[in-house]
Amino acid sequence: MTIAIEAQRIFRPNKHGMDFVALETIRELQKRNDDNKYFVIVAPGEDRCLIESANLSIIELKCPTYLFWEQVALPRIVKKLKVDLLHCTSNTAPIRCSVPLILTLHDIIYLEPRQHRSPSLYQEMGWHYRRLVVPRILKKCKKIITVSQFECNRIRHALNIPSER
Repeated sequence: MTIAIEAQRIFRPNKHGMDFVALETIRELQKRNDDNKYFVIVAPGEDRCLIESANLSIIELKCPTYLFWEQVALPRIVKKLKVDLLHCTSNTAPIRCSVPLILTLHDIIYLEPRQHRSPSLYQEMGWHYRRLVVPRILKKCKKIITVSQFECNRIRHALNIPSER
């Protein structure tokens, strides 16, 4: 099977929790001795913390915005690579994608009521983007991965997701 893994931010120098989860998951996949071929799709960055291996190739996509990267460039490269599956690792994914989708959904904080706006315009736009995109893509996901049973229960309850997904 040929699998594309979206790990857009793993080459940035100041990684966050989701970046570390994706990076360590990918490193474990590199150790596997199976017949899968992995394409890790990333944005260019200063911290080249992952190297290619026999079963893993790194594809760098340079785009002016995250929205364009995820909603336009990512689906195009997935189609061009002719992969069998796309795994998006950081809560969001393309709304339109030509292959089955697996999503790692870390949390749903952006769906909870909040007391004030985000401190920056970038964060505020990200909050609105997630609120718009996540409910739409969950309907299309073949499987949803989350970080704990607690979050799994919260996500399932808040978004009415059947347990088999």
